[in-house]
Amino acid sequence: MNDASPNRATTRHDFAVVGIGASAGGLEALHDLLRDARREDPAAYVVIQHLDPTHDSVLAELLDRRTALSVQQATDGTTLQPGHVYTIPPGSRMLISDGRLHLADFDQPRGLRRPIDDFFESLAHDRGHASACVILSGTGADGTLGLRAVKEHGGICVIQEPRTARYDGMPLSAESTGLVDYILPPDRIVPAILQFFQSGRSTPPEDVMLADARLICQHLLDRCGHDFSGYKMSTLIRRIRRRLHVLNMTSTKDYLRHLKRHPDECEALLNEFLINVTRFFRDPELFQTLREQAIRPMIAAAGGEELRVWCAGCSSGEEAYSLAMLIDTEMRAAGLRPRFTVFASDIDKQMIEIARAGTYPISALADIPEEMRASYTTHRDALMQITPQLRDRVRFSLHSVLRDPPFARVDMISCRNLLIYLDEELQGRILPLFHYALRPGGYLFLGPSEGVRRESAHFTEMDRPARLFQRDQTAARLPLDLPFLRAEGERPPAGPARAPEGATARDHAMAAQRRVLDRFAPASLQVSRAGEVLWTAGRLGRYLAVDPTARRPVLAPAIVHPGLREAVAAALDQVVTGGRAVIMRNLTARSDLGSQPVTLFAEPLPDRSVLLVFHEAGEQLAAGTEDETDELSLTESRSDLLEEQLRLTRIELHSAVEELETANEELKSSNEEMMSMNEELQSTNEELSTVNDELKSKIDDLTAANSDLQNFFLATKIPLLVVDRDVRVRNFTAAAQQIFPLRRSDHGRPLADVSNVFASEVLLHMASEVARQGEAQTTELPEATGHRVWRIDAKPYRGPEGHLDGAMLVFEDVTDLRDLRIEVERQEERLKAVRSLARIAVWDYDARAQVLTIDDSSDLLGLGQTAQLPISAFAAMIAAPDREGLLADLAACAAGQGFRRVLTPASDARSGVRLETAGARFGTDDGDCRVLGVMLDVTAAQSAATLREAVISEMDHRVKNLFTQISAMLRMAGRETDDAQTVVHEVGTRINALAASHGLTTAKGTRSQVGLQDLVDTTLAPYRGARVTIGGGDLTIAAKRVVPMSLILHELATNAFKYGVLGPVDGTLEVSWHSDDSGTVLDWTERYDAPNATDPDRADPDAGFGSVLLEGATAQIGGMLEVTADADSRRTRLTF
Repeated sequence: MNDASPNRATTRHDFAVVGIGASAGGLEALHDLLRDARREDPAAYVVIQHLDPTHDSVLAELLDRRTALSVQQATDGTTLQPGHVYTIPPGSRMLISDGRLHLADFDQPRGLRRPIDDFFESLAHDRGHASACVILSGTGADGTLGLRAVKEHGGICVIQEPRTARYDGMPLSAESTGLVDYILPPDRIVPAILQFFQSGRSTPPEDVMLADARLICQHLLDRCGHDFSGYKMSTLIRRIRRRLHVLNMTSTKDYLRHLKRHPDECEALLNEFLINVTRFFRDPELFQTLREQAIRPMIAAAGGEELRVWCAGCSSGEEAYSLAMLIDTEMRAAGLRPRFTVFASDIDKQMIEIARAGTYPISALADIPEEMRASYTTHRDALMQITPQLRDRVRFSLHSVLRDPPFARVDMISCRNLLIYLDEELQGRILPLFHYALRPGGYLFLGPSEGVRRESAHFTEMDRPARLFQRDQTAARLPLDLPFLRAEGERPPAGPARAPEGATARDHAMAAQRRVLDRFAPASLQVSRAGEVLWTAGRLGRYLAVDPTARRPVLAPAIVHPGLREAVAAALDQVVTGGRAVIMRNLTARSDLGSQPVTLFAEPLPDRSVLLVFHEAGEQLAAGTEDETDELSLTESRSDLLEEQLRLTRIELHSAVEELETANEELKSSNEEMMSMNEELQSTNEELSTVNDELKSKIDDLTAANSDLQNFFLATKIPLLVVDRDVRVRNFTAAAQQIFPLRRSDHGRPLADVSNVFASEVLLHMASEVARQGEAQTTELPEATGHRVWRIDAKPYRGPEGHLDGAMLVFEDVTDLRDLRIEVERQEERLKAVRSLARIAVWDYDARAQVLTIDDSSDLLGLGQTAQLPISAFAAMIAAPDREGLLADLAACAAGQGFRRVLTPASDARSGVRLETAGARFGTDDGDCRVLGVMLDVTAAQSAATLREAVISEMDHRVKNLFTQISAMLRMAGRETDDAQTVVHEVGTRINALAASHGLTTAKGTRSQVGLQDLVDTTLAPYRGARVTIGGGDLTIAAKRVVPMSLILHELATNAFKYGVLGPVDGTLEVSWHSDDSGTVLDWTERYDAPNATDPDRADPDAGFGSVLLEGATAQIGGMLEVTADADSRRTRLTF
């Protein structure tokens, strides 16, 4: 087991992400897989297909036609959404992070790229338990390593059933990992994945599953022999829960019954518990720390002696081989001949077999440092293999740390990501075992989440991030209370509980047996075939001399006393060579204690080791052994002969080794080149296979499109003619026979030879120009009969590569459109005439674009035409006092509120013009909303209205002043005479004159024109007693000016009567007029007899209401009024 992180994130995602890896033959499988997928399913699909980086991919287009999901080619930063399919673009490495797809360049050359593995690994880290990986048809092994990562993080792993795949390399490689959850045909994969994630929402809580989980562990122990009772139950429950999801079960009791009825499920659950997730140089920075702080010092301290390394929980061997590569590289760098052994152990038999073979997917080569690849790996097809030289230095064995004795006297132990699965009690028993197995000063390399805890007193922490520790120098004894010293399946009691009586009896028996072997058995050694001491018994002090501080393995010939060394070496050689027991008699062991006659007995054991037993001289062998024993007499000549043979053999072996090394280097170089070429060819073959599948699908689509096009040409009512670059008929629709008298046999006929209904060469010229230059042309032509009019669009015809390859002539009958256009133009002319006569302008305001279009053909604003203006430019054409109000009205109208406003143009030439504008909104609120309005000239109406209001107000004022005037007349008459009859007569005469003046003022249409002298006399008649001088030429006033002129004179007289010389002020009134080039000038001059302090009302012409009447009347006759005053006189000049 080598799972890296049991404490993975538990973030809950709204939908699952399904990564789909495919290569050659994968397109057909993708069609079947996605055919029945639905948009509402809570899953997004990402397709990683091996594609040719030099060609554009149409994979997204092909898949989009076969599924109801939305398919698109991914771009950098694309956010994943459920119900969508995303395909990898050619030549890009795609990863996922925070729910977004990211594109990058490949780090490896072609042949070593692994886009499926890369995406699966990023998917596992980003989505965790909400991830799924699917491996479809393809050669090679891409996806196998990424599948391990998805499994490690709690995702689901599915492969296409190999027998349904066109190429089964990728599915079989993934299946060999033992981590696959489902093996299904493509059309059943999506339902299985959705069912898996759906069932994950209804599993029981952990406390409910605990009791059943213990029963499940006990069943595995009974059936498979593996005891998981000391593992963390939370981890085991999570693994059991995954099996429930896969089998669509909700009850652990149902699962236990299923487990008992189906033995193959035991194997599946065992694989689930023993997730073998590892890789070469996993966590490279930690291996670099190990290299610098442990391996180099370890090699330097060994002094050229052999190193022993134990890799516990090695899984499929990648970590063990990584350690071997580092040690071999460092030894060679130090100038030493590599002498080391890596003992790699695991409880998974399938993983051990994979590790011994040393064969891995070619994609795993990317994890090995580049400088080590050539030295330690070879390539074959889509696989990579560890070189035999390195494999020979790694010994794999089926071994349980919890059940079997440890490897002894090792210099380093690597046990990464195993202790995290064990409970505290079991960890506390395993760490002392490691302390015993390590030599003093040895190194312990643990996983990122592991530590030495209660054994910290015996281990020094060298690097915390790397979890690298060094053993102390204290002596260690093999702990007696260890799992492998108990019967299999037996758990030690928890707490201070009393040990069972059976266990105590067994401990006593083992102690007694050990005592008998040590004190009464003959001196014995168990040695390996190489002579390494494995086990001892009896009293060996008479025969052996052992250095207890020796670091290297202890060899039997080196530790026996003189006189026995050659005998032991010869006996070992004979037993190893012949496989039979050997007795050597008449030997003498010489030591400081004297000489001891000895008989040596050597016997092969079943495990291929050798048992050496030393008997004191005189002792006989047991009955029945002599018939199977060979006598061997040791002589000096025999020793010399063996030494000479050994010397010659070494010379020959050295020469052979040099020759083999030279040949091996040459073969390795050739093999590397061949493998590199093979990988490139394999990659190219996969890409071409994918392209071939796409092309086949494209041909089918093109065939269907061609059929559709032919049906369109036959059925359409649009006349269409296609010509080639030589302006020959290439194709045409049936409707084109309305224009040309064509038959099917006319394909290839020059267009110049074909007549047309227009009896014109225009079509030929247009087709020739477009076929030559590639620029579209449009025209309208009437038929020669004049009945119909056709619109002709000549467009370039381009081939598949975009090259100009002819022209297309498209005909459209626009007869009705022509008639409608003529009618519209006629109506436009009428409307324009109406607007011009009525002096109306029409405008259209686009509030979003802030643009106003106005038809000012009536020349209200001085444009004289239709213009499109920014709103700021239009506002500048309006007088400043009205500008802000108009902009506010337009903004309110865009929001739905109509308006009507009178405004003045900003132009000085039109300062007297008054324009009324009104607007309203039309359209909807969805953006198609516009403000339409009109503008018309209301200058005359506005002036008339102003004058009318002034007259009404003045009449009210005049009625009030009438009695004042009569009263003044009475006073004036009274000053002239005291006779009442005379007063009555004078007042009556003045009242009649006043009536006559008013009669002229209100008369309309009674005369065609009136003399100015008459108007002045009539106006001043009521003031006959005043000093008045009147003089001027014979001048007549037009009828339309009589009323305004009478009002002006009457207002001047009334004003003079109230404030001037016709009333309270003494003086003379002079009224005169004359004509010149500028028009008629009337002077009304009041001269004072004495200096006069100006009355405030007469100082400010705008102060009285009469001034308003004067301005209005003056405007009606188109005149100008000018007033000058000083202390001696006041003159009012009217020019008209």
